[in-house]
Amino acid sequence: CISIIVSIEALKEFLNDKKEKKSKDTLAKAAR
Repeated sequence: CISIIVSIEALKEFLNDKKEKKSKDTLAKAAR
């Protein structure tokens, strides 16, 4: 039970990291 919650939280963190990285890449490209 708890492990499922933990994995969901980890997945959220992972997706947030990806989103932030993507937006940073977009900003970097726009800055060029």
